[in-house]
Amino acid sequence: MGFTFYLDELRVFFPYDAVYPEQYEYMKELKNCLDAPGHGILEMPTGTGKTVALFSLITSYQLLYANKVGKLIFCTRTIPEMNKALLELRTILDFRDEVLEREFEEKREKNLVPPDAEFKSEKVLGVGLSARRNMCVHHEISTDPDRDRVDARCRRMISPFIFQRLGGVTEAISCKCKHYEKYQRVIDNGEMFVKPDVYTIDELTELGKKEVADIEDLFGSRSKNSSSSARTVANRVTALSRAKELRQKFGGSGNSGAQGASSFSIPEADLNFTPVPGSVNSASSFNSGMSSLVSPVMQGGVAIQPQMGTTTGGGSSSSSSSGTSSSSQPPTGAAVPSALSLLHQQQSQPQQISKGGWCPYYTARKLLQQAKIVVLNYQYVLDPKVSQVSTLGGVGERIGYKMAAAASSNANNQSGGNSKEPSIVVFDEAHNIDDICSEALSVELNEAKLKGAEVNIQTLKNEINRVKNEDANRLQEEYQRLVQNLQSAGRLNEDIADRLQSPVIPEDIREEAVPGNIRKGEQFLRILEQLVQFFKSYLNVDRASSDQPLSLLQKIHDRLDIDGRTLKFFYERLKSLLNTLNINDFEKFNPISKLCDFSTLLGTYSQGFVILIDPYPENEAIKDPKLLLYCVDSSLAMRPVLKRYQSVVLTSGTISPLHMYVDLLGMQENMIVTRSFQMTMERQCICPLIVTRGPDQVPVSSNFEARDNLAVTRNYGELLLSLAKTVADGIVCFFTSYRYMELVVERWYESGLLGKLMDQKLVFLETKDVVATTQALNLYRQACDSGRGAVFLSIARGKVAEGIDFDRHYGRCVVLFGVPFQYTLSYELRAKLHYLHEHYDIQESEFLNFDAMRHASQCVGRVLRSKKDYGIMCFADHRYGKAGKREKIPEWIRSCLDLDRMNLSTDSAVFEARKFLLNMSQPYDSAANKNLLRPEDLVTEPPPGTNGGGSVGSGTGNNEVTSTAPILAEKQQIDIEPAGKRQKAL
Repeated sequence: MGFTFYLDELRVFFPYDAVYPEQYEYMKELKNCLDAPGHGILEMPTGTGKTVALFSLITSYQLLYANKVGKLIFCTRTIPEMNKALLELRTILDFRDEVLEREFEEKREKNLVPPDAEFKSEKVLGVGLSARRNMCVHHEISTDPDRDRVDARCRRMISPFIFQRLGGVTEAISCKCKHYEKYQRVIDNGEMFVKPDVYTIDELTELGKKEVADIEDLFGSRSKNSSSSARTVANRVTALSRAKELRQKFGGSGNSGAQGASSFSIPEADLNFTPVPGSVNSASSFNSGMSSLVSPVMQGGVAIQPQMGTTTGGGSSSSSSSGTSSSSQPPTGAAVPSALSLLHQQQSQPQQISKGGWCPYYTARKLLQQAKIVVLNYQYVLDPKVSQVSTLGGVGERIGYKMAAAASSNANNQSGGNSKEPSIVVFDEAHNIDDICSEALSVELNEAKLKGAEVNIQTLKNEINRVKNEDANRLQEEYQRLVQNLQSAGRLNEDIADRLQSPVIPEDIREEAVPGNIRKGEQFLRILEQLVQFFKSYLNVDRASSDQPLSLLQKIHDRLDIDGRTLKFFYERLKSLLNTLNINDFEKFNPISKLCDFSTLLGTYSQGFVILIDPYPENEAIKDPKLLLYCVDSSLAMRPVLKRYQSVVLTSGTISPLHMYVDLLGMQENMIVTRSFQMTMERQCICPLIVTRGPDQVPVSSNFEARDNLAVTRNYGELLLSLAKTVADGIVCFFTSYRYMELVVERWYESGLLGKLMDQKLVFLETKDVVATTQALNLYRQACDSGRGAVFLSIARGKVAEGIDFDRHYGRCVVLFGVPFQYTLSYELRAKLHYLHEHYDIQESEFLNFDAMRHASQCVGRVLRSKKDYGIMCFADHRYGKAGKREKIPEWIRSCLDLDRMNLSTDSAVFEARKFLLNMSQPYDSAANKNLLRPEDLVTEPPPGTNGGGSVGSGTGNNEVTSTAPILAEKQQIDIEPAGKRQKAL
């Protein structure tokens, strides 16, 4: 099964016996993006093998240009989609290994390789990462359904990682999770977590569930013999002591004296470095990225801030705790060895592979550094508050997004400013990525959070007073660091750094000294108190209103004498204060964290945001004022991704019109290709229908004016009842909102239509309760499997519409009742429409139609998952017949929309459905598909002048890009004009 073929110089490993023409075209355009390199937006019909085409092309590209291309960062939305993508990836890589091994054996038989040569597998590491709630295997925490509570309980269980002195060494004693203990044990022993391969999230979770010994067995029984644990720590201390001596010799500094061997300045990440074969990070680049990191060393439960030493050159070093300093200068051009390089040398010998039992979540985070292919949720790349993004570009795990961006910026400066990280980022199912970008940078405050912030402020005041009495030096050291602008040097407790991430995009963080009026903790808390009182009075309104960031800043300055420069440092200042006070139960400080996030964003951005105040957000009878700092410019979150990575690709089955995403996401620069692909069909397996009226000639519509018309709901009910009598198995219906679905179902019940419908099929509904909806979906599938058939009533823009596939008999027909417009009186939507019109010349009607049609297309696309599948797509609203909306339907659906199907009555639509199902019931031999491309139709031999990229012994990884793809890409580059002025021509 499977074959290989060539696209120019690139040998593509494809794991199936034939390629769809649209897959081949998709891979060609994708290769153009990588060759240029640049960005692309590609719309691929659902059910045509988009994922396998994408992985086949990019993994083959990584193999040929191993020294030029970094990792693949594949972003999708749900756990099932992540697991399916990883399973598809494994199929491709297993096939590639089989081909290369077979070719190696053929060369051995022909004496083209030395007789004693062994085949070297091209296996790489591929992993996925999800939230703790989805990966936790602790017997108590994993049963908790609440995501935030799972995070809080997990963090409380594993931190603080308190240390005590035992026999002259430091030993951890406080962690209560045996899986996390095993994770730390694997790191300490220098073992590999897994061998290079592809692991789904479910598989990592199963490995984590393996039985492990109790904590005391992991470390050795302390009551009887602590030599095992002491020996483990002693080995680390020995290596780090040697590093300390070398640093002192070459100009570095360490902490001497009473603090002992466990407290000198060694990066915490050096302790935890565990190389994994298949990594895309070289030891030198990884060591370079980590050498500047210094973390607090814990002793006796108290964080001791180590002094910052000189790592290169002849710069001065800070004094140690005993008041001494090292004045040794390194030889000219000499690099200072770090603990990382020493540990890397010690671990260069073959490593033992762990047998599992470790924490899957933290293991996956660790493996992200070494994985060549990672599968993540969007937020791990787009949301600056999610720290894992820093692990994706080859820089150290604990340095954070900000320092990763700085490291990337330094690399750019050294290379002339044009260099980007060679990784490839793919956003799958990217039809609503602009909404995700806006949500990532928006912050909400209300009265409950402001009251919680007041409680947090008082708690921190009490904690400062306690520390003053017990250890006043800690506060003074923090003040000195802030004066010297060392607050961003990365010297933070790992646990606090993990929990409190900056809400600001890294490149927008200014490297300035913290303003003097917030350097002392008491001053900072006093200003926060004043700010809380200001926001309370600001929220005391009876009417909804909006404001601009600059206007609100002026009001704060007039009332409190606080400027924007001070506000933008609130996040950094809070992070430093929590670190100094060793705050561990961070969840209690979420309100003050939100307040500082709001202030930091407000002080940083003057454009792209709007302030919204809504005194009655949920119910007009209940006053609960909400203050929202809403990001109306989606390009703000996408901008650092476009600047950091050389190729960013947006792809989906329903991402029309393509040009709109270019404007919304700011992708005009270096955009190589935007293309929508047609579906080649041996038989027409989809039947799109536009129903505009009932048998009584009353137009059907979900618009507000027609909702009181009983004839409309009656026509909708009769349409569904007739389809239920015609279509076997499952029917999926989408309404525009919960309120509209409740209204329609209630009228169906009163008229008796619902009872008639239930005589034909079982009826299930999507609710706002996730658990109830999941149960309803399971029962719906059981009804379809048993032959009874079922109808599932769902909501456009809901969980089901975005993440559930109704393939095969689960979805033979989908009915869309109405056009899923957003609530046009929403304050957030009105603000966004105003911004788009003012800055991008996008008319309100253009964006509203675009937004509604992309969600409508997403709904109807749920029923088709392969070319062997088939389904009816019924658009039940007369507005779909208008050219403006019809043109926004994806081209692969629109091509099947004949003229005689664009203006149907309900009874005519049922007739067309019967005719379509009759055609689909005829025997069909998918193997005889004439539209397939087989090996004889493609180039399977390397072009002249190439070395057969990807073959065994061909020098893989040292090839130059020799194709003309950049020239072709330049010809296909689109014209970037304001959306309102562009004449669309696809």
